[in-house]
Amino acid sequence: MIFISEQYEDLDYTNYPNDLDDNITYQDASADTQSLVTQYYNLKSAGSDSEANALVEANPILKTIIINAETMQRFNDRTIALERFYMSDVQSYIMNAAHYKGVWNASTKYQRYDFVTYSINSKPYSFECIQLNTPIGTLPTNASYFIQITLQGEQGVSGTGLSTRGVWDISVQYYKDDCVAYDNKLWFALQDNIGQTPIEDSTYWEFLLQLKQQVAVSSTQPTDQVAGDLWYQIL
Repeated sequence: MIFISEQYEDLDYTNYPNDLDDNITYQDASADTQSLVTQYYNLKSAGSDSEANALVEANPILKTIIINAETMQRFNDRTIALERFYMSDVQSYIMNAAHYKGVWNASTKYQRYDFVTYSINSKPYSFECIQLNTPIGTLPTNASYFIQITLQGEQGVSGTGLSTRGVWDISVQYYKDDCVAYDNKLWFALQDNIGQTPIEDSTYWEFLLQLKQQVAVSSTQPTDQVAGDLWYQIL
C-alpha cells in the first residue's frame, strides 16, 4: 500500500510526519494459512506476479505473513522519515506548521494547525484546527475538529494594590488604587470616584507614569494611533 508523505515526497511508503502510518502486526504461517503462503510463492516463482498480487488482495491475512520487497521498503521509508525529521527538520516543521487563515469561511478546506477567527455573540475568538482532513463547512465550535485558543474570564473586582482598569472612561465607577491610562499617562485613584478626569493636582487621581507610546485597552481600536502604539482588545 502506497501512502506518500507530504513532507518527504520521495518516500512512497510513509505518511510521516504529516500523519501516522497504519502498523501491521505480523504473524507466522499456521496450518490454516500454509497452503495460501505456498500458493503465493509458487505463483511468484512462476513469474505470475499479477496472480500472486490478486491472491494477496483476496486473502488479506497474507499481508501479515509474507515479507517481500514492499514490506522492507515500508520499514526503510519510515526509518528514513524519522531520521530526517529529528536530525534536521523538526524545528522548521514546528515553526511553519501553523497557518493563520483569517476569518472562518464555510467554503474553505481547513487542515490541521490552521488558525481561524470566528465570532461568537459578536466577539471574535481564535480557533486551531486539530484534524488532518476537516470536512468543509465544519464550524470552529465543533470540538472534534477545532480547539479554542482565545481564553476569556470574567471581569475581576478591584482588590488590594493597583488594579488595572484599562483606558479611563467618564462613565465607569473607579475605586481607590484602580489604575487607568489617560492622556498617554498612567494614573491611580486616590479615592472612589466616577466622572473625575485624571489631571494634575486632582484629589481623585495621582500621576504614576508617563507612557512613551499610546497604550489603549478597549473593545474597538482607537483611530488616533501611530506607529509604535499598542492596543489591547477587550473581548
